[in-house]
Amino acid sequence: MADCPMYLTTGVCRRGKHCTQNHNRPTISPTLLFSKMYQRLDKSTPGIDAEGNPIDPNQIQEHFEDFYKDIFKKLSKYGEIRCLHVCDNLAYHMAGNVYVQFCDEKQAKAAFKGLQGMLDNNGRPIRVHYSPVTNFYQATCGLFEKHRCERGFKCDLLHVKKIRHTLMRKLYSRYNQSRSRSPSFRRDRERSHERGDLRDRDRVRHEMRYERMSRRSRYRRSRSRSRSPSYRRYSRERSHERGVQRSSIERDRDRERHERRS
Repeated sequence: MADCPMYLTTGVCRRGKHCTQNHNRPTISPTLLFSKMYQRLDKSTPGIDAEGNPIDPNQIQEHFEDFYKDIFKKLSKYGEIRCLHVCDNLAYHMAGNVYVQFCDEKQAKAAFKGLQGMLDNNGRPIRVHYSPVTNFYQATCGLFEKHRCERGFKCDLLHVKKIRHTLMRKLYSRYNQSRSRSPSFRRDRERSHERGDLRDRDRVRHEMRYERMSRRSRYRRSRSRSRSPSYRRYSRERSHERGVQRSSIERDRDRERHERRS
């Protein structure tokens, strides 16, 4: 039986247990999936509460960012967070899902063990498991980011809810500062400089090779052109014209010399 491509891409499947393909849950992964963790204010209809009243978009964003900051602080205790995504999908199998990817599988394992049996802010037990998702570029819906996704409930890709850039810089800046001070980061930066020098050297070699190839191709083109019948005929006509012109010039010079002597 083949593996479910949608489960491998997003870590969830619309058919669930009724899917005819395999859902092989990994035993270890740097990515954790928290099912139904984020509770939206507009659960059924975007911008509308359960009573049918419209909700201020700023209130929805503030509610989401408070949840994001809280879960980020809890998860950052276990290690460095590479990315934290909250699904904005309305489909049942994706609504409220939270994905967190650590920089190391050991950190994800520590978070997995530490959050087992714990309760969230709403008093519900946390459901967490390892996710096969490692490339969120493939799992994310590009049309949703451009505000052009028209599938709605039927879209099986992640609709990632965004936070403000100022909040993102504030949360992730601690990793940038600690990474810049670490010896490994300096060593990697020196290696990147060395790689840059190598890239420059390779670029110069490539340009020299291209120049040699261009000279060679020009020479071959001239050789092939000289062998064509049309070019031979053209060259003979040109050489004849040059010969006639040269003979006339030499005749004029001889005449001038004769007049000077006389």
